Amino acid sequence: MKTPDHQRLNAEIMEVTSRIRIEYPEAYRVMSETPFFISHDMDHVTTTELEDYLIDIRGQLDTFRSAKTERK
Repeated sequence: MKTPDHQRLNAEIMEVTSRIRIEYPEAYRVMSETPFFISHDMDHVTTTELEDYLIDIRGQLDTFRSAKTERK
């Protein structure tokens, strides 16, 4: 069931994913992303799964940023 938390988390996931796609296109192509958040059937996705996924992609973004900084 879509809840306000699901909607908020999906918006944050989309924002982080878009940031990765725009700022690190080479990394976006190979990032370990499972885009379940764009599924039309969200009834099976829990708030905890969305939170965990958001934490994971934020971690990937941090890794991409660190790698870019180290290359400079």
